[in-house]
Amino acid sequence: MPDIVSIKALVVLASWSVGGWLALRVWKSKDPVILKVVLTLIAALPILGPLVVYWISNFPSRLHPDVRAKYREAVNVYGRWRTVDSVGASKDFHEDSSAETRKSKAPPPTR
Repeated sequence: MPDIVSIKALVVLASWSVGGWLALRVWKSKDPVILKVVLTLIAALPILGPLVVYWISNFPSRLHPDVRAKYREAVNVYGRWRTVDSVGASKDFHEDSSAETRKSKAPPPTR
């Protein structure tokens, strides 16, 4: 039966080998050098180090430019269902749903 010390040594060696592979992967990335150094030091920690490095270093890739929001300031996420009347007071859309009042209102001010 294998000794408990040899099993621990095998687990640590396997962890360091995975950490070494992750360190190579981190150094091939386009991350800043300080992040590469910190992640390499964390990868040297047994067992939890490679898990943390793998979790931190898996940033999602950037979206294609066609999919990104082009006008970040113009996107109205929170007031999407609200209208603005001519004096600037906002009302809920369901309160003001008639076609006549929507036609008579001035367009919302732009920034």
